[in-house]
Amino acid sequence: MNLRVITMKLAKILVGCLALTMLLLALSGSSAADFTSIAPNASHTEKLKVDSGELMVFWWTATTNLHFVMKDPSGATVVDETASSYTYDSSTFATLGGTYTLKWTNDGATSSVLTFTSPFQDIGHTFDVLFWGVVIGGIVIVAVIVLVVVLSLKKKSAAPPPGWVPPVPPQYAAQVAATGKCPMCGMPVDPQGLFCAKCGAKLR
Repeated sequence: MNLRVITMKLAKILVGCLALTMLLLALSGSSAADFTSIAPNASHTEKLKVDSGELMVFWWTATTNLHFVMKDPSGATVVDETASSYTYDSSTFATLGGTYTLKWTNDGATSSVLTFTSPFQDIGHTFDVLFWGVVIGGIVIVAVIVLVVVLSLKKKSAAPPPGWVPPVPPQYAAQVAATGKCPMCGMPVDPQGLFCAKCGAKLR
């Protein structure tokens, strides 16, 4: 197997691994805009389940100011504020693993339309997927390289040593003696000669 073929195969494997990683990232980190209407003195709640240490990123807009509260799995308040503008963009690390509660309350006198990312992006999980995608891709590439090296060594060990000449079958010598011709190409040869002058076949 020559170097060009090996390089092309490794490139295809690498591209495949990267494509798989990008697909996993798209599936794990994608977010679609969702919206809901919150009446005066009403609220809307969303749940976000994450692992400890992961980064949570959340974004939302509303047509009026809303009171936003986030609580961790233990019930402790992580964020408690009324948005000073109609657009809110923030992030926080999950100190505890589990389900976080995000709640919007409309304290105003008119209904508010809330637009938010759903599901909320779990950036830490996205990094995990990227990491394992790279690890798996690296393992596959290393495995292919090892396989190529093993096959190359096996091929070299199976090759005859330099200067080795295969033995001449007994019928070759008898055929040369009987016909005076090379058993390989049919060229007239010297019955006492060692090689055919035309094709180089060993005669005796």
